[in-house]
Amino acid sequence: MMRMALMGIVIAAGSVGCIDVAHQLVLEEDGSGALVFEVRAPSELVEEWDAVYRETKIYGEVLDTSPLAFDEAALRDAFKDFDPNKLSLEEVLFSEDTGIRKMRLAVRFQSLDALASANLIDSRSLSLQPTEDGAFALVFRIGPTRLPPAELIDPAMDFSLRLDLSLPADIQETNGRRLGARHVQWTARGIRGDNGLMALAQDAPRVVFGSAGLQIPPFGQQHIRLPGVAPAERIP
Repeated sequence: MMRMALMGIVIAAGSVGCIDVAHQLVLEEDGSGALVFEVRAPSELVEEWDAVYRETKIYGEVLDTSPLAFDEAALRDAFKDFDPNKLSLEEVLFSEDTGIRKMRLAVRFQSLDALASANLIDSRSLSLQPTEDGAFALVFRIGPTRLPPAELIDPAMDFSLRLDLSLPADIQETNGRRLGARHVQWTARGIRGDNGLMALAQDAPRVVFGSAGLQIPPFGQQHIRLPGVAPAERIP
């Protein structure tokens, strides 16, 4: 089975080029929602990613193909293994023009656990837990489990990341940029520096939002203690 680690960040050494990655996660009142993943990268670099992945097995044995292999047939075939009522592939677009490859992938999910069943997220990279005062705290973690070894990261790479999160209740606090009462965004430009991916990983994107009327089961493990956030139990 092909598995895709989309909520992780995939970068590796190779030809320096412009890589744009965007994630959009929409969470609804019952814990269902949508995940949209887009990437734009030089074709040559995508091929080098695949070669580096196959040689180093950055993600161990969890993935049996490069996450950015741009193989539409394999991707559609992989989703046949999942219950369409729990996880469905809504859109997949691949294109290549003047040496640039683009991919857009849209998935509907019944729960965060359903996403985890396909390794689209896991409890190491995302956590959703109740707080002591009755809210929800959602934390993203970009850490060693999702970043290649330091020697495989090219600090000169022109890299940009955008992470958008739409919530079913008003935001109470966040370290991201509020784009609305229920919409928050985090961005990174470059690998190192104050606005780079490494700085974003260190900050750990997080948001606290209301829980009144929501039926969302907890997910993952709390990595960072926020004010008022209760210690979390690991959810299998």
